[in-house]
Amino acid sequence: MTKAEAIKTRAHKSIKKYPDVLTVVDLQQILSIGEYAAYKLIREGAIYAVTIGNTYRIPKLAVENYLRGGVVA
Repeated sequence: MTKAEAIKTRAHKSIKKYPDVLTVVDLQQILSIGEYAAYKLIREGAIYAVTIGNTYRIPKLAVENYLRGGVVA
């Protein structure tokens, strides 16, 4: 198992404890990434997010799809 696969497996297991709508901080914790990487995933469309005011909200389903390598929700 590669390092990336191990991270995705661990993240997929830990995502269950989070609410249905996530913040960027939640995304960082789930994927074990920094702030820049989290915003980059959103900006590039790898993970779908909605802007509310000046903050992003991320459907948990979008992160699950990303972890499975699926389409963006």
